[in-house]
Amino acid sequence: MAFTTVGPRPLRRSGGLRTVKCTVSDSTRRAFMKVAMPGVLVGRPIYGLAEDAVPTMSLYDLSASMDGQKVEMNKYRGKVVLVINVTPYCALLTPQCEELLSLYDKYSGKGFEVLAYPCDQFGQQEPSDYEDTCKIARERYGAKFSIFDEVNVNPPNVDNVYKFLKSTNPESHKPIEWNFAKFLVDKDGQAARRYKPGILPSMLEEDVARLLDGKPLPPRPKPHIKAA
Repeated sequence: MAFTTVGPRPLRRSGGLRTVKCTVSDSTRRAFMKVAMPGVLVGRPIYGLAEDAVPTMSLYDLSASMDGQKVEMNKYRGKVVLVINVTPYCALLTPQCEELLSLYDKYSGKGFEVLAYPCDQFGQQEPSDYEDTCKIARERYGAKFSIFDEVNVNPPNVDNVYKFLKSTNPESHKPIEWNFAKFLVDKDGQAARRYKPGILPSMLEEDVARLLDGKPLPPRPKPHIKAA
């Protein structure tokens, strides 16, 4: 079925306007929609446009910097990964780090990895250099997981890993709220879920176990709103 559009078209000789009808075939209309409005055509919203957009298929397509050296994310292929922005000078550090280490020790042998990203965008609580951050994490808390170089998780100059994480998950496109926000990435390198900074790592254990077993995460429960 074709559809008809109506609009003004200028007359070359008189300079006036007249209304003309233009009939467009369904195939032409679909071709236009595919180019002009791809998110609408496939029935899903487009998140993280403009600065947050990143043309990446999975976490494994990216790279990161660790002590100035390039690290390919492909080394984590097939694993369940927890990405977390950290700082050694935040009041949340001790409970977060202790539970993070417990979760890592329990599941690292089963294919679970933690990728920690120092960030100084929240209260300037990351004044240390890379060596100091690693020293605090490893000597004070016994951290064994990967610690990368300091990045920005929010504009400006958002790190590519965070661009990807925030642009591919409908729950995740909003700015990072504070230190210790978390993204759980499945074995296919896709962001499965985002967690607020106040969520302790122990509360992620069930989700980690499900992804390690190759099971999808269940939908988040909808908040219960009491009737007035």
